[in-house]
Amino acid sequence: MGADCDALQSFTYRCFLPLVVVLQASQHDLLNQITEWFMDVVVETHAWGVLEVALVPIFLRSVGFSICMLHSGDLDFYEWSSKPFFQGSYDVIIDPLKDKELLLSSSSTFTLRTSCNVLSVVMEGALQCVQAHTLFKPAGEECCLAINFIKTLIWDLCNMTERMLLHSPDHRSCAVGFFLPIVHKAFLASRKFEISIRGWKHEISR
Repeated sequence: MGADCDALQSFTYRCFLPLVVVLQASQHDLLNQITEWFMDVVVETHAWGVLEVALVPIFLRSVGFSICMLHSGDLDFYEWSSKPFFQGSYDVIIDPLKDKELLLSSSSTFTLRTSCNVLSVVMEGALQCVQAHTLFKPAGEECCLAINFIKTLIWDLCNMTERMLLHSPDHRSCAVGFFLPIVHKAFLASRKFEISIRGWKHEISR
């Protein structure tokens, strides 16, 4: 499992994220399909930690930058900032150890609409995983990992949605078109979510 996670994390930095950059301009349907396939691999390999480290913070950071946020909020679960990590381009990646820094320093490469879309597809995949496990077999470790991932992501999506609704028409459009529907779907599955952030427990409910 550890080897699978390492391989998937490397794939994320070297292949998936650069592919998002290439496809985001015109190939939205193909990008959605590839993201769904990526989520299938995450579910199959139980690699939820890869999403938490290598994918979600990058796209949340991209959305945050678009509303002039330089770092995550005090009540956000995922931490990110404007601190530069590594200067470079997607064309040449020499040192694998710098893959993460490269992508984290290049969050502005992803458009607002693409970032919101990918995050919503990721959340959809997590919800489908939980539904499949609870319908056909007792909740095990895999289901618990997915539920914990949903809790943290839904919390940050709600926080970001609130900020976006107070911003530009494009931000409000993305909040309404991408985040609110998936947030609503999550609350259909569970009336409330509890989360711990830096030792403090919080609860969000419909």
